[in-house]
Amino acid sequence: MIVGEENANHTRCGVCGSLLFSVVRDGAFVHVAMGLTRGRPRPPSSTSSALQVVALGGFHFLIGVVWLTTYANLVGRLHLVLSREGVRRWLERATGAVLISFGFRVAFSRR
Repeated sequence: MIVGEENANHTRCGVCGSLLFSVVRDGAFVHVAMGLTRGRPRPPSSTSSALQVVALGGFHFLIGVVWLTTYANLVGRLHLVLSREGVRRWLERATGAVLISFGFRVAFSRR
């Protein structure tokens, strides 16, 4: 089923009425619709959705455990380096410079 003119129209499915493609800009471009072209959309069954939610939650938990374990080990190893007096002074100067630059940015913004 074609809705519109020859060079500017929307072509729809004759059975369900879903959009198949659109002809635009005097026929220069065709935009293809991505999605279902046959049948009506149905929600997924509850068993597959529940299984997917549990699997996704387990995967998220596993990634969190791996990330936090890696982060804790890295911080533990860097503790000796970061606790040196020279490194601490350098870090304080660097963070102070960043904070002061943010202050200048806010002070001189045009809002």
